[in-house]
Amino acid sequence: QMCGIILREMMSYVFSLRQSEKTYEQEMKDNPCFHRHHYDETQLEGSVEFAKHSEIVRAHSKWEGKIYKTLKISLESEEWTDKRNALLLLSQSCESCPVAEKFAKGVLHCVENVREREKASDLKTLANSLAVKLKACSKTWVKQEAREKAAPKGVAKPKEAPKEGAPKEGTAGATAATPAATATPATSTATPAATPPAKELPKEVKDPKPKPKEKPKEKESKEQ
Repeated sequence: QMCGIILREMMSYVFSLRQSEKTYEQEMKDNPCFHRHHYDETQLEGSVEFAKHSEIVRAHSKWEGKIYKTLKISLESEEWTDKRNALLLLSQSCESCPVAEKFAKGVLHCVENVREREKASDLKTLANSLAVKLKACSKTWVKQEAREKAAPKGVAKPKEAPKEGAPKEGTAGATAATPAATATPATSTATPAATPPAKELPKEVKDPKPKPKEKPKEKESKEQ
């Protein structure tokens, strides 16, 4: 509960600065706590840059986001002490933290889950009373403004990827000048056709009857 009181006092002051820009300017005047950078004693004589009101708005949302992540881990834990400590902290700080609608709804959802699923009667009763208290504070919740989502100045935007088919700058002339003859021919990947098996030669057919041998010719008569 003591941590809840500290969180309540701290975040209620930051929330008051967020709500009114005039209040912030009055608090910022000659206050070194709102210096944009850390300065040495020798540097204080020159111009000092103070944080802007828009930066305080973004910082408040960022701090509430960090607190919400820690509370969510504790409320979804299986340990009884983790859930009890988170519920007790919220019972003291729910009027001033969380007040950003995005994170406040997330905390309310976690508390309702504890109320429905928890078997321990003390945590169930504490979660039920806290859920009613959070719903009553919903009238003071603030929505995240467009300037909080915008990236701070000085951050370069990511370059868009070139469209398909569009040549890159500086390479259009080079690609046009290259002759088509330099293109490497595409190698065919088709598998060669299988060679047909060799035909067998017909076997010699033997005649059923052997041919008669020719009689040797009579020798020519001797010279007369």
